[in-house]
Amino acid sequence: MSIAGILCRFVEGVYIPFEGDESAAKVGNSRYTRHALFFGKVYPPMHHKLSYAEARAYIDVMVAAMVCDGVMRQQELERLIANVAARPSLRKFDPEQIERMINTSLTEFQGMTRARLDNKLAAIANTLKSTPNRKDALRMAISVMRANKEISPKALTFLRRLATALGIDEAEVKKLLQNNDG
Repeated sequence: MSIAGILCRFVEGVYIPFEGDESAAKVGNSRYTRHALFFGKVYPPMHHKLSYAEARAYIDVMVAAMVCDGVMRQQELERLIANVAARPSLRKFDPEQIERMINTSLTEFQGMTRARLDNKLAAIANTLKSTPNRKDALRMAISVMRANKEISPKALTFLRRLATALGIDEAEVKKLLQNNDG
């Protein structure tokens, strides 16, 4: 079982009381319950216009950031989940969908060659067309890398490649690195 699966099952097994929450009446619906258990709060389904492909691109960027140094740590996965929970447009997906996206991305990125990585990063850039979305993706990647407190040289190399693929200049990357408190 993958780390994402273990974490998802752990979080699903935790009971979170909903006292005082106005949306607690809706908790009987399994979708609300899954959101509450996975994200720690009851969120009604969001109706943002983020497509599955765009959500996958964000997940792909964070998973690639997680495995780029060759070591995947629990803190990185927890930060990835926190990034998903903090973004309303990603919360519209069920935890099971997010888990499948993470597992698929983990399978794709582990052992990926440089040429395939460059092709994948180009595909991600093609999916995330707007500059704000691309900067958000880069910010999320930096956040995942910062879960370990220090960004490794391999991770910095990956970050440069990601920024190049996304069309973000080096000055902007430095600014994001300074502003991202991780």
